[in-house]
Amino acid sequence: MTELSNASNNSFLNETPALSSGLSASLYETASLSDIITTNRAPNTPSAPSGRTSGFSGISYKYFALATDPDGDQVKYTFDWGDGTFSQTFSVNSGSAGSAYHRWSKAGTYLVRAMATDSQGASSGYSQDRTVIITKLMVSSSPSMVLKDEEGLKPQKVDVKELRSRIHLQKEELMEKIKLKRDSINDMRSMLRRGASD
Repeated sequence: MTELSNASNNSFLNETPALSSGLSASLYETASLSDIITTNRAPNTPSAPSGRTSGFSGISYKYFALATDPDGDQVKYTFDWGDGTFSQTFSVNSGSAGSAYHRWSKAGTYLVRAMATDSQGASSGYSQDRTVIITKLMVSSSPSMVLKDEEGLKPQKVDVKELRSRIHLQKEELMEKIKLKRDSINDMRSMLRRGASD
C-alpha cells in the first residue's frame, strides 16, 4: 500500500494494489488528519467550589467541586485552600462532584478554588474563588460555653446556669405535654369502654 500526503487538504491518500485473486482493482480512500490523530481535551473549568463561606479555625469543613470532561474521561479535583496547602480527590466520573475536607489553623480570609485533571493528565484552569472567612473560636475559662445556632456556627456566649435552667424548663414543658396526651388517651379509652357496655 502506498501512502501519499496531500498537503492541500491535510488528508492522506491510500492506494490499494490489485487483489490477490487476479482481479485488477484500485481503491482510493481519504481520511482527514483529525480522524487519524486523536487528541485529549482538558476538562472544563469547574465552577467555584461549594461549601461554607465562614467558620472557625481548627474545625474541618467539606467542600465540593464539579466539572465535565469533553472526552468523557474520569476527573480528579485539586483544591487550593488559599493558605498555601492543596488537596486532591480520588478520580470520579465526568460530571460527578468530588469533595475534600480542610481545616484552617489561623483566622483570616481565604480564597478557595478548584482545578480538574482528567485520567489522561490534562488539566483545566482554576475555578473562580470562593471566599471563606475563618475566625478564631473563643472559649472563656468562665462557666460559659459557645453554642451553634440553626444557621450555622455563630458564637453565642451562654451562661451555663442559664442553659441548665432553659433545659429544665423545656423538660418540664415536654413532660406536661406527655401527661396531657396520656390523660387524653385514657379519657378516650374510658369513653369507648362506656360506649361498648351500653
